[in-house]
Amino acid sequence: MITLLIPTKNRSEFLSKTLHYYADNNYEHLIFIGDSSDSIHVDKIKETIQKLQGRLNIKYKWYPQELNFTQCFNQMLREVATPYASLVGDDDFLVPRNLEKCIKFLDSNKEYIGAHGVGARIYVEKQGMNLKVNKIADYRLSPREEETASKRLLNHMGNISNMLFSVYRADILKGMFENIEIPDHSFAGDLLPGCLAVARGKIKKLDCFHMVHLVHEGQNQAYRDIYDWLTGPNWFPSYQMFKSILSDELSKQDAITSDESHSVVKKAFWSYLKYKLNNHYKFVYGSTELKQKLKKKIPVLKKILDKAREVKFNAFPSNEVNMHTLLNSRSPYHKDFMPVYHAVIKDLSI
Repeated sequence: MITLLIPTKNRSEFLSKTLHYYADNNYEHLIFIGDSSDSIHVDKIKETIQKLQGRLNIKYKWYPQELNFTQCFNQMLREVATPYASLVGDDDFLVPRNLEKCIKFLDSNKEYIGAHGVGARIYVEKQGMNLKVNKIADYRLSPREEETASKRLLNHMGNISNMLFSVYRADILKGMFENIEIPDHSFAGDLLPGCLAVARGKIKKLDCFHMVHLVHEGQNQAYRDIYDWLTGPNWFPSYQMFKSILSDELSKQDAITSDESHSVVKKAFWSYLKYKLNNHYKFVYGSTELKQKLKKKIPVLKKILDKAREVKFNAFPSNEVNMHTLLNSRSPYHKDFMPVYHAVIKDLSI
C-alpha cells in the first residue's frame, strides 16, 4: 500500500534506531533503504537488517557515493510500485498507525495529493553511545488547501514549512524529484519539490501525531548561511531552472499565461527571501551583548516558563507541541509520541 523511502549515508547508528522503532511498533509495509555509506557503515546497516529479519519488510540497495541526494532519491522512486509513498530521513520517525489514517483519507478524497499530521523536532546530543534529549519543539507541517495552484504557492512560500514528509500518491512524489539536472541541492532536493507538490494539488493536515524529526550535530548544513547560498556559483543558474519549471507548472495547473505564472513565481520567491533573510540576519548579527545576557538568564527563565506551562496545561489541556505537553499523558498526542521518545533515548548497545 505504501513504501517508506529512507536515503542514508554514514549514519548507521541513527538508522538503527529508526528501524528498531518500526519493528517494535509492528510496521507492516515496505521500507526501502537507499544506502550511499562507506564500508564500515554498510556492514553495520546490513547487521541491523539481519537482526530485524522477519520483523520488517526491508528492501536494501547501495548507491554510488558520487550521486547527490536528489539523484539517489530519483533512482529509488523509479522502483516504487505501491500507490502511496513517503520520504523519511534516516534520523526521522513516522507514526505507523497514523500513516494508515493518511492513506485512508487520500483513498476517500481524490482531489488531495498528500496528507500528514502534526510534527515535532527533538533536539539531541550524543553522550557516548546514547542520545540526550535537550528540547522538543513544534515541527511546522502546514496544510495547503487553497483552490488554485498560484494561491497555494504564494501562501506556502510566504510561510514556508516542510512539505517533503507527507504521505503522497506515488506518482506525485516521483514527479517532485525528477529535476536532477539542477546543480544546487537546496533547489533540487528541497525548495522545488515542496513547491511542485503544492502547485500540483491540495495537501491535508490531519489532527494526529505524524512524525518526529531529530536535530543534532552532523546533519547536512549545506547553504545554512543564506548569504553564501545567494552569492554561490550555482545559485543563479539553479534559480533560472527553478523559475522555469515552476512557472510552467502554474501555467498548466491554473490555465494562465507564461507572463502571469512568472509574475506569481517572482512574488512567491520574494516573500520567501524576505522571511529567510530577515530571520538569518537576526540570527547571525543580533546583539552579542544581548545574547550573552539572555544566555545567563535562560536557565532561570526556563524554570519559570516550564512551571507556568505546567500549571496552564493541567488546567487547560491542549494540543501544543513541546516537551512538557508531549510527555504529559493528557496530551492528545502523548500515546503516539512516547514510543518515538523511547526509541530515541534507547541504548541499542545493550
